[in-house]
Amino acid sequence: MNRHQRPKGSVAVWYRLGTRQLRQNRPDDAAASFRQALAQDPMLAAAWHNLAHACQQMRQYDHALVSYRRALQYCPNDACSLNNLGVLLRELGRLDESLQVLGQLVSLYPDDGDGHWNLALSLLMTRRYPEGWQEYEWRFRRTLPVRVHDPGSPRWQGEALEGKTILLCCEQAYGDSIQFVRFAAGLADWGATVLLHCPDQSLAQLLAGAPGVSRTMTPDETLPPHDCWSPLLSLPLYLQTSQESIPACPYLFAGKTASQPVLSGTGLKVGLVWSGRSTDPQRACPVQLLAPLARFSRQVTFFSLQLNSTRHDLDLLQHLLGIIDLAPHLSDFQATAGIMQQLDLIISIDSAPAHLAGALGRETWLLLHQAPDWRWGLQHADSDWYPTMRLFRQPAGESWQPVIDQVVEALEQRLNSSAASIPVADTGDLLTLGDRLREQEQWSAAHHLYRLAAWLAPNNYRAALCAGGCLMFLNRPDKAATWFRQAIALNPEVADAHINLGMALLSSGNLQEGWREFEWRSCAITAQLPPIPALPVIPPNSRLDGTTVLIHAEQGLGDLLQFARYLPLLATTGAQIIVSVPAVMQRLIAGLTGVSRAVSHGELLPEADYQLPLLSLPECLSELVPAIPVQVPYLLPDPALQAAWQSQLADNGVLKVGLIWRGSNLGKSGYSRALTTELLRPLTEVEQTTCYSLQLGASSEELSQLPGIIDLAPQITDFADTAAIMVNLDLVISVDTSTAHLAGALGCRCWVPLLFAPDWRWYPLHDQGSRWYPSLTTFRQHIPGRWQPVMAELAAALQGEALLHQGHQLGRTGRREEAIEKFRAAAVLPDRNGPAFLNLGIYLRADGKLLQAKEALLQATQADPGYPEAWQNLGLTHQGLGELPEAYTCLKRALTLRPDYSTARWNLGLLQLLLGEYRPGFENFEARFTKLGAVARLHNTIPAWDGTSYPGKTILIHAEQGYGDTLQFVRFIPMVTERVGKVILEVQDNALRELCQSVPGVTTTIVRGETLPAIDCQAPLLSLPRLLKISLETLPHKIPYLTADKQKTGYWESRLPHDGRRRIGICWKGRPTPDPQRSIPFDELRPLFELAGTCWISLQAEQDQTARLPEVMIDLSNEINDFSDTAAIMGCLDLVISIDSAVAHLAGALGAPGIVLLPFAPDWRWALDQPHSPWYPGLQLFRQPAPGAWKPVITALCNALTQPSPAEASRG
Repeated sequence: MNRHQRPKGSVAVWYRLGTRQLRQNRPDDAAASFRQALAQDPMLAAAWHNLAHACQQMRQYDHALVSYRRALQYCPNDACSLNNLGVLLRELGRLDESLQVLGQLVSLYPDDGDGHWNLALSLLMTRRYPEGWQEYEWRFRRTLPVRVHDPGSPRWQGEALEGKTILLCCEQAYGDSIQFVRFAAGLADWGATVLLHCPDQSLAQLLAGAPGVSRTMTPDETLPPHDCWSPLLSLPLYLQTSQESIPACPYLFAGKTASQPVLSGTGLKVGLVWSGRSTDPQRACPVQLLAPLARFSRQVTFFSLQLNSTRHDLDLLQHLLGIIDLAPHLSDFQATAGIMQQLDLIISIDSAPAHLAGALGRETWLLLHQAPDWRWGLQHADSDWYPTMRLFRQPAGESWQPVIDQVVEALEQRLNSSAASIPVADTGDLLTLGDRLREQEQWSAAHHLYRLAAWLAPNNYRAALCAGGCLMFLNRPDKAATWFRQAIALNPEVADAHINLGMALLSSGNLQEGWREFEWRSCAITAQLPPIPALPVIPPNSRLDGTTVLIHAEQGLGDLLQFARYLPLLATTGAQIIVSVPAVMQRLIAGLTGVSRAVSHGELLPEADYQLPLLSLPECLSELVPAIPVQVPYLLPDPALQAAWQSQLADNGVLKVGLIWRGSNLGKSGYSRALTTELLRPLTEVEQTTCYSLQLGASSEELSQLPGIIDLAPQITDFADTAAIMVNLDLVISVDTSTAHLAGALGCRCWVPLLFAPDWRWYPLHDQGSRWYPSLTTFRQHIPGRWQPVMAELAAALQGEALLHQGHQLGRTGRREEAIEKFRAAAVLPDRNGPAFLNLGIYLRADGKLLQAKEALLQATQADPGYPEAWQNLGLTHQGLGELPEAYTCLKRALTLRPDYSTARWNLGLLQLLLGEYRPGFENFEARFTKLGAVARLHNTIPAWDGTSYPGKTILIHAEQGYGDTLQFVRFIPMVTERVGKVILEVQDNALRELCQSVPGVTTTIVRGETLPAIDCQAPLLSLPRLLKISLETLPHKIPYLTADKQKTGYWESRLPHDGRRRIGICWKGRPTPDPQRSIPFDELRPLFELAGTCWISLQAEQDQTARLPEVMIDLSNEINDFSDTAAIMGCLDLVISIDSAVAHLAGALGAPGIVLLPFAPDWRWALDQPHSPWYPGLQLFRQPAPGAWKPVITALCNALTQPSPAEASRG
């Protein structure tokens, strides 16, 4: 039967009468009327429901329970009856039943806000906090929703807050705000700036001093800018608060004011609050019941903290207890707090003053109704929220008298015991509390206490030192440095202050001063070192020729690996270096460049002249080397070990990943660097990946929880083994421990999950890489202590990495379309998909799909705006599409992000040359020696020529790169001879030797690899324009600068037909593996061969096996021995037609009439949109109108060839 079914007849009369009486607050009469209705209709669910309500008002709880259950018997799924029954069961302390009923309600009606709200209260009352906070969010969707100020900005939902400003809005009553403001420190620990919106000035002044709160404001103030907001009572949900993680007390402190009275009196000073601000009878104790406290009037002085008390109540209490009314002094919460600090005990009803006393850490006795608020639970005498609070509860019957009797008994015991009152927190107390919070990693709250201690005791160096230490864990090294400097000013000899200042400065990038302060660690590390001979320390920044230096490792193995990079630099001072290291490092460090000998700790040390701790090298060499030498790798594996492991870890096509999930336990808060196997498991489940454990000491239980992992640890004896394994893996994933440093020092790709506030060496934190190790990528916690988001990001990245690996494997075997599909699959994965878009773009560009490539690369830059490789490749794609301003911008952006990005610099140089900006272009062109796929820098043991006059000397000009480059750039040799006496030209091979001997100014031409004559200096051929400061205007135009041998020309003239047809030489493909940009499919050339009166001569150096040559073409490829033959043939031709190849350069250098067929995006030397090249004015240029469009080029060429050439006209 439906509870809302309308009763009829006399039943309806009694029902309506009962309802009216219930509204008139006459529950006894209402109950009688409902019973009359039920006597006539026992199945009327609505009457049972209302009868239950009336019985509940009359405190006839058993009858109420029976009536609600009868209502549900006749209307089983009635939401209102279920809700009221659940609430009643909770108030009766029957929490399990309450949870069952309310759970049934929200299961039936998932959108019932009242049901969820009451379920939340029952869950919270049973200390099931995580579930309770989730349900507590329904308070805004109740029938009477909780009101909270909504500023209209995005509401915070638990996401990372580092670097953001959040506005917290108080809600509900004052006590709620005082209780929950403790969570602001947690947000500050996350790196947020916390603003707090309070209902009035009194609360705003009090809570302005709460840990983590940067500023409070009231409704009449304009809200400052902020990124997001949250109701204050939603914080425990998103901070994942459990019973164990409730922030500790005290967290509020009262400052003294001039108007604050000094309390005096006999014995114990006790403050009383007997009524809350509302008229709720559950939060008010009749004052006459306090009379039994009069027995203590000679041992206790009672003070009234009750606001708005009646004159009658005060007169009665003054008569009974001699109470002193402090209400005139309680102008606001801050004043109340100041008074509470002077009291030994506060006895209060459930009210805002009780919360204030608890937040201040004062001893508080709380008087509770039989059905208390959720935060006090039901049975225990202590409070999860306020450790200094004791709870006194009404027994059944809702009488306050038993509660007062308990208080009297407790006060008797309190007075008779020797227990001291909780003192007002002094500096020592604040430091102790701060230490406790620091151990719990509550950094903002601890910092707040240390800062208060420093304010109370300005000369206490420890307060300043600890305040700075907390800021380091809040990722605020700049502010931490200020506190450390203050500690040093107070006590200059405290090594810890100097060491911490050093780490703060190093974190902030102030390396010079940081290294200097870091030297103070010598005061702390002596006990950790093996015996060191009494030797003088190395003189700083000095030559050490002929001396032997002992360097001793210190601190952790990671420190040794990180700072070993300085040893090769120390060796450049001329010293012989001996290094004392732990035994597990001896083999690895012995192979380091510059190390003469590595000695294990404990072995007999050889004689030496000087000594120095390893980590002192940056300061010692500060004027000789960069602050952070980044030449990586600086450690190399043993070749034999590497080969052995390469055989054992044979490539099976899947991604090989090494895992290290635990470092040494440093035993200090804030340094937990271990991952659980539960967190690691998703990594081992990524498809097409094999994971290898490099974790020493991993238990069989741990390994069994990581499916498919292969344990290599039993085969690892020292770091030399680990190094040999790492270089054979595709990726290493390691926590911040020595193996991460090893991977970085080897130049191995390594992903490092980092704590929210990592060690100083991982700064700056906004970078995903490391300034110490370019091959490392960091995945840092954005929320302190939360590894789950980090590992989820790692797992997604690893899935993408596996797809990228598969794509590259497919690409290497020529399966490009399949590779592109793998890159597309990786690109749709969330987070860090920039590499996927990058590779997709690179492959699409290589396939000539430039518009698709552009879209993919744009997405790569959007996924990671700081991704220089993406910007560089996007620039190349823009260039391929003819969008040169955009290309220029992208390449400059790549170099802004990474100034040492040689590949981007080289490509920028090529673009500048294309645009005619020769001076900067040739400067940037020098990056060819350091770019990806670098050009070999030859003869660098011979002094390099700098372009200055060097008369009477001999210079070696050596060719590089392709034949065309050599043919183009030998034109500069005559300019070199004007500054240097003799020029020896080294060419790639015999194909160029004879021809290049004709270059004016060349004394001798030799082939690479032949014995060099006496040489004074050298220069790469393609560096001559830079050395000669060539601009577009000063480019030498003397053509020809190469000449064909006359005898060979006569020979070839005799070989060619003399039948009146035009002789046209043609080259359509370069290189054995042709570049699609510089080759034309032979079939597209066939319209040319249909032109009448033309004899075609193939100038291909090698036969094109894919081409079916027409009858009108003569193939001389088998008879062309070198470029001197090609040059001689060109002297017999009417015209040369070539794609961009060495043949085109040769024709231009000989001054032969020629046509060059160019792609849409030509090489830089052919300039833009011009019919001729500034390098070869005699060559005509025919350009593609669009990428890949050769047909219009051939059509235009056919049209041009139908017109008689000047040579033909003159011959005719």
